[in-house]
Amino acid sequence: MNDILMRSAIGNRCPMRDQYMEELDKGLKLMAGFNLIDLFPGSRLARTLGSGSLRAAREVHDRIHRIMQVIIQDHASKEANDGDNSEGSGRRDDILDVLLRLQRDGRPDTALTTDVVSGALFDVFAAGSETTATTTIWAMTELVRNPRVMERAQSEVWQVLQGKARVAEADFQGRLPCLQMVIKETLRLHPPVPLLVPRRCAEPTEISGCNIPEGATVC
Repeated sequence: MNDILMRSAIGNRCPMRDQYMEELDKGLKLMAGFNLIDLFPGSRLARTLGSGSLRAAREVHDRIHRIMQVIIQDHASKEANDGDNSEGSGRRDDILDVLLRLQRDGRPDTALTTDVVSGALFDVFAAGSETTATTTIWAMTELVRNPRVMERAQSEVWQVLQGKARVAEADFQGRLPCLQMVIKETLRLHPPVPLLVPRRCAEPTEISGCNIPEGATVC
């Protein structure tokens, strides 16, 4: 799943793809791990005990940032050498191509910095890889538990895509109602993200007599 996102985001020709994917996996594991600070954001003891995971997260973040800087610079230089992608090369634009074009041709009041581009790409990977993989796993699990539904979904897919070596979105759009219901039911039973996404306190705040320190996670 991550490899598909990587190809869509930065293509196949960028260096350090494997290193980036390795660090991204480490970062996702740290994000999903248990940390006392999440439970007791105002506790000094929790911050002391959880300092190891925070330090590891910062190190992963710094490595990802350095790798992404190399990828962006390499992508920009190759784009400059290739010229306009729409003429000559025939290569399809990836997400990084679009972001770099906006950075180059965008309005001054909406200029994209390299840090913003790097952060946007990280959001694509972090939000699109783990959630998609989790939903796919649960969908397959529920289909295995319900053989009748799985047989119906398989029959529907084979009927729509039979005999086609290459498939476009128009070939199956609106023609797989059973599979669509499977996906929706999977998301209902097993939402990949919490309904209440936690936020980080930007500054010290007091709510109903409780002091919320800066940097605390608030649900």
